Amino acid sequence: MRRVLELITLFVVMASARADLILEFESKFTAAGSTLSPFDEGVGVTGTALSRGTGLTAPAAPPPDLLMSTGFGTFPAAGGAVSADEFLIFGFTSTSAFDLTSLKVSYLKSPTGPDDLEVQIDTGGLGVFTTIFTDSSISTTPEIASIDLSSFPEFDGLTSATIRIVLFAGSGDPSGTFTLVNAVPTISGIPSGFGTILLEGTATAAAVPEPSSLVLIGVVASAVAYRRRRTSHVVR
Repeated sequence: MRRVLELITLFVVMASARADLILEFESKFTAAGSTLSPFDEGVGVTGTALSRGTGLTAPAAPPPDLLMSTGFGTFPAAGGAVSADEFLIFGFTSTSAFDLTSLKVSYLKSPTGPDDLEVQIDTGGLGVFTTIFTDSSISTTPEIASIDLSSFPEFDGLTSATIRIVLFAGSGDPSGTFTLVNAVPTISGIPSGFGTILLEGTATAAAVPEPSSLVLIGVVASAVAYRRRRTSHVVR
């Protein structure tokens, strides 16, 4: 019986260690001044819609299934001070705490689009952002930024965070575009299975097994208990 209890404990621990969905977005047309609601949210998570800062706008005739932004002429040089509201921004709040583990963003630019981007995160709600990723050469073909957040202890035990994608014009033209695109299997060898932005983490509280798993655990425990009863009545 002790061995069964050990296996059940291991099962629960392994279930709690899996990466959990926090927030996912799928790219689609979003007009200037409007927002993109989350495609999916984790249990207990409320996502903040993805929006453009007022320094960005939508092209006159963007594709219907892509979130495309333009208007990069006023962007500072990469690594410089960020002008107010000149970025894409989203976030989340949660009823339970998460240790952030990964963030994936799928994107591309037009030939005259912005040169560089930074992904930044604010975990204190005070507008103090930390840069967690830099791309100094944005491609004109789809690419995925796959960012490992598990090595940042300051991103553990979070119930909220705000994330922004800051774009820097460099040699780009104000008419150039930056586009969030939905991931496909061939991008960087990363399997498909998410849209354009995917934020994952590990719930810090012990995970509750799914109903089907609880049934399996109950069946195993009952079988062991029955066997012990049978054994205890054997007369030798």
